[in-house]
Amino acid sequence: MRFLQRFCNVVTALTRKDWSEYGKAVAILTVATAIPVVLRLRQDARPDFVRHMQYSFVIADGWFYAQSSFLNERLRKTIDYLLALPVDPFAVILAKHISVYTMVVVTMDVPMILLRDWHMLLLANAAAFLLATVVLGVSVLWEWPVAPQIPMLGLFALTFVTPDNLSTYFPEALHAYHWVFAHTYMLAVTALAICPLITLFTALQFRRYCRRWEGLSRDRIMYL
Repeated sequence: MRFLQRFCNVVTALTRKDWSEYGKAVAILTVATAIPVVLRLRQDARPDFVRHMQYSFVIADGWFYAQSSFLNERLRKTIDYLLALPVDPFAVILAKHISVYTMVVVTMDVPMILLRDWHMLLLANAAAFLLATVVLGVSVLWEWPVAPQIPMLGLFALTFVTPDNLSTYFPEALHAYHWVFAHTYMLAVTALAICPLITLFTALQFRRYCRRWEGLSRDRIMYL
């Protein structure tokens, strides 16, 4: 019970801190995400243009907060203050994920819910949450500042996976391509179910890293 209370306090504190830091970015991205929504409601633009604009903002919403929140803590050295809290590092990473998720939900769902396209909303949430989880996990587990950009390379590679390219260079994969688009509900639910598993793995690995680092520091002090 005491751990749960401490964890809720950490989640509240980190969420408030992140919102105060990225509040303007949330407002800007929310307005930007609303642009294709308005265009789709007014039917003033080509449907394929609006659809691809929506895809772009879903990726931006899932990537921006995840790549910034923990990386900035590490670059500013404020991660040491977070770890100095009387809370398990495991809880700190879980709280960071929850904080990022709240910003992603507000940025993306507030404008997109106006469309009342629940299939699109499910797919957008699944894609944004999975991308945010992976990017944040990479940021936590890898200290290299460019690490959060690595998952984007995979997304960039997926832009070449089109029916025309597959039929020309890899026709054997056309069946898998059509299967994916025929099972979007199942894949979206699977993606949402995978996110907590990735988060738990990231938090456990970070806790192990912190304990190993504390052990090395104690050994160094005893040696000196």
